[in-house]
Amino acid sequence: QNNACCALWRIGTGTESAAQKIAESGAIGYIVNAIQTHLDTFGVLENACGALWALIHRSEKLAHQFIGMESGLESVMCIFVVHPMSMSLLEKACGLLAFTSAISSPSPPVLSDAIGSVVEALRSNEPSSNLLLQAAFFLRTATTRHQGLAGEARAAIPVLIAALKDLTRSDIFFREVCCFLWAISEFSYEAKSQVLSLDGRAV
Repeated sequence: QNNACCALWRIGTGTESAAQKIAESGAIGYIVNAIQTHLDTFGVLENACGALWALIHRSEKLAHQFIGMESGLESVMCIFVVHPMSMSLLEKACGLLAFTSAISSPSPPVLSDAIGSVVEALRSNEPSSNLLLQAAFFLRTATTRHQGLAGEARAAIPVLIAALKDLTRSDIFFREVCCFLWAISEFSYEAKSQVLSLDGRAV
């Protein structure tokens, strides 16, 4: 399965017609199965997440296939539990959550679990710029779709405001984090108060 996922990752970065053939072959289900079967194997997960990322970005049909699978997002969230300190896997898993939540609307319970996983990953690690970027994008999208989840998402505010103080981060990172802070402050008075208390406006 590792070699197959690696091959699908390469194909996913190729032509759109190749991605469409994959859509017709049921390969998305195969990749999700590989994640579920090899949750303790870093190499398989690295290639499986890479393949999913490449394919769902290449083809909207594949993205909706993945979102429509009952075990799709749940399998990705398991990565946060089994590999809580692996930055490479966390980046890919968070990126998958961010992209899928942007083009569809998972149920509030699924999104709530995903928000909890992402927030814990931010708190438990020295997060990379890419993880912070993907997390901010995901949290903004999730709370915009379901404003009632702002209470869970605001737990990420201290980590993201602290990260804004690092001036070496990219412009796109600053923009995405600021968009999240602005959005959640609109939805939640508590979040707005938290941003102000942490001097988020000055940052």
